Amino acid sequence: MSEKKIANVVMQTHWDNEWYFTDREAQVQLTYNVREILSMLERGEMKYFLFDGQTAAIQDYLDVCPEDRSRIVKLVEEGKLFIGPWHTQAETFAVSGEAMINNLIYGIEYADQLGGSSYVSYLPDSFGHPTDFPKIFNGLNIENLSIRRGMGDKHNVPTEFWWESNDGSKIMTNVLIDGYHWAVEPYFEGDLLTRNIRPECTTNDMTSLELAAHKAPTNNFLLPLGEDQTPAFANFYELLDKYNKESDLYEFVETTYQEFFAKVREEAGDKLPTYKGELLCPQYSRIHKSINSVRYDVKQLHDKVERLMTYTVQPLMAMADKVGLPYERGLLKEIWNLLSRAQTHSVCTNTDETNERIYVRLKEAYDLALTAQASLPVSWRYRLSMAITAHQWLWQIRFLKSACLPTALRSTPRMSTLR
Repeated sequence: MSEKKIANVVMQTHWDNEWYFTDREAQVQLTYNVREILSMLERGEMKYFLFDGQTAAIQDYLDVCPEDRSRIVKLVEEGKLFIGPWHTQAETFAVSGEAMINNLIYGIEYADQLGGSSYVSYLPDSFGHPTDFPKIFNGLNIENLSIRRGMGDKHNVPTEFWWESNDGSKIMTNVLIDGYHWAVEPYFEGDLLTRNIRPECTTNDMTSLELAAHKAPTNNFLLPLGEDQTPAFANFYELLDKYNKESDLYEFVETTYQEFFAKVREEAGDKLPTYKGELLCPQYSRIHKSINSVRYDVKQLHDKVERLMTYTVQPLMAMADKVGLPYERGLLKEIWNLLSRAQTHSVCTNTDETNERIYVRLKEAYDLALTAQASLPVSWRYRLSMAITAHQWLWQIRFLKSACLPTALRSTPRMSTLR
């Protein structure tokens, strides 16, 4: 009998903070799900749980259940609950590099406050991935990446490979070849080995399980168990034992993404192929190109905030710091946080009600950024000469803001454009 392929099983969820539902509607479901996940980890009903590679959902949970902060810290410190490094699941071709970097910085810092960030960049549902990813991740000490979409046979790589940017930066990359979601239902219904699960890609005649094992360059392949908004499920170990007894082809082991990448490095790290370029092929998982143009009102405001922050506010604040005005990092973080909450892949295709809430949030970010832009020169003068009163300071800021602010954004959100 040939050696069994090892299916590395990871309990997880993919959490959309808003989509065809609002952030508040999601928060209700989140509250029940996270509380149960914490309890199951504490009871030993599973060893590990990956919470979607982000921290925003955990932040939303702690906003309404602050008493559970110590439970989360303990589980993260024990290596049972994995959060970060992203703050939100960014739609990576629809946002700027600076926005992605700040999204990651915020996520890592927030996760570190809760026991420590994961350094596996987990992006299971973004619609393609830019060529600068290895460069960005290496700059933040992230060495492993797991994605779903963008790879095709034309790239001539297996599900694990080295991805290289134009500056030589490299990151070990895993592709969830048929997605993160296909195994959870058959696994917990008891027929993972017998159900004829057809992959999204129809250019082969394999089942999803066979495809994941076949495309792996080592004896190990990933088997994530979790779908959109799914909780943790009971009977995990009972079913794990059942499949191990029934299968002649696969050995099922509970693991983490960190352990999986370590196995691949040990078995074939220096033998894996290297790929250079973007990943935007729809062969194995669809790519919605229209996601970059829909909801133009939100996209335009994204761009305005990104440009204000990148080319004006942050440089001005750095210069002002040199003459004694403090670099207000907390203010910048608040703006980037508001922006990142409006730049997930799920908010690019949403309902009118959800879009209205996103637009209001973005307008808050834009107002903060514009006020910071207008106030820095005035504050600089006030600091240097004390030649103006506090009331004059406020009046000048409001005047400068009005001069900079487009007419369409001086009032409340334009609801007529959202319907």
